[in-house]
Amino acid sequence: MIRFLAYPIVLSAALSIPLAQAAPAATASGNELAISLGGYRYEEPGLMSLQGMKSGLNLQTTTAYPERRSFLRGELRIAV
Repeated sequence: MIRFLAYPIVLSAALSIPLAQAAPAATASGNELAISLGGYRYEEPGLMSLQGMKSGLNLQTTTAYPERRSFLRGELRIAV
């Protein structure tokens, strides 16, 4: 059995440019947790064929800094 294991970690940040009138921040702090299930099938005629199930866990968190008019978002994905 062949297993595919990936641990990509993505961090991104966004900053807003100050405007003449300060608008309230639209980004709220929070967390999201998701579970994913799926299947795959790969075939090379006459050479090989793979098929199986995939599962994964996704975690996303956002922290807002309204006084700085910015936010920080982090994302973690694990697939097995």
